[in-house]
Amino acid sequence: MSNIDTIRVIIQDTPLYAKQTVLLDGSQKSTQLTYFPVIVTSVIITPPSSVPAFTVDEDNGVLAFATAPTAGSYVIEYKHVNLLDASIQTFIDLETYVPDLEGETVDLKLPAADCLDAIASSQALIQKCIKILDLQTNGAALAKALRDHADSLRQQVYSPEFVESSFDTAEQINDQIGFREKVIKDWLRQE
Repeated sequence: MSNIDTIRVIIQDTPLYAKQTVLLDGSQKSTQLTYFPVIVTSVIITPPSSVPAFTVDEDNGVLAFATAPTAGSYVIEYKHVNLLDASIQTFIDLETYVPDLEGETVDLKLPAADCLDAIASSQALIQKCIKILDLQTNGAALAKALRDHADSLRQQVYSPEFVESSFDTAEQINDQIGFREKVIKDWLRQE
């Protein structure tokens, strides 16, 4: 699993499926998708026979056609996420990793926490605190929950009680058969 996929699992940002129907009048060369960032490779427009070449601004969810498609109803299916792979990679690049004994990078919790902070900021700005009829959003509460989760990830990295202790195993030899088994295992470990 790649680092980006691992972070997506940690922050629960799996690609979500979306489907919307748009009515184009024959003069429109672009349309706004409901959810974004968009995974560009997942965009499917039906009916495909009357759709000209198109591009997708993955950050803003704008679908732009090379020429205006014929008037009619189109179904657009796509996947969307909270953060693009490039954004997650930027957080990975910005974080300093804690190396293990072999010098390999081992902890992706810090860039995952940064990703959660970024999502929290955007949710607080987008959702705000809105109440319409029976529907209510509270972007500030959602942002607080995401930031709390980010803080717990950072605590797992920096707090000594969360750091896993490492230990070696000890082999107990009680008889000659156990001694032979230990000799064979030691020999196998050397190869």
